[in-house]
Amino acid sequence: MGTTKIRKNLSKTLIYYDNFFENNWLNKCYLFLIEQNNYLNKVFGFRVTLTSHVIGLVTLMHRFEKTYELNVDILNILDHILIDSNISESMRNTLVEFRRLVLSRPIKFTAANFYRLDYSFLITFSSVVITYSLIFLNDSE
Repeated sequence: MGTTKIRKNLSKTLIYYDNFFENNWLNKCYLFLIEQNNYLNKVFGFRVTLTSHVIGLVTLMHRFEKTYELNVDILNILDHILIDSNISESMRNTLVEFRRLVLSRPIKFTAANFYRLDYSFLITFSSVVITYSLIFLNDSE
């Protein structure tokens, strides 16, 4: 689905649900999502780093990166709505507040809040495994 089509559908939905935005519905949903994310990071963070196989780890990192990309897409759609749409002032204020919330508290997947899980972690982890494998191979000879 193209960004333009998403933007048009989202604009119609936002206008239809103007009352929900009056009650900070988006902010509450986003904060609940962050709470769930923090819980998962604490409960499963060590398990992800200690028990994952390489294929599982690559797949996991790919899904995390897709989530990070969606965060950027949300900001792009909000920017288009705020600039291009003819919306009420209260809805504009709510969307601006929601945009600030998304910018200030982005979704981050971490290993028990020690480090962020993304492609850079995967590259670092791979280089450490390769380095220590070479050291162990040299020591065994």
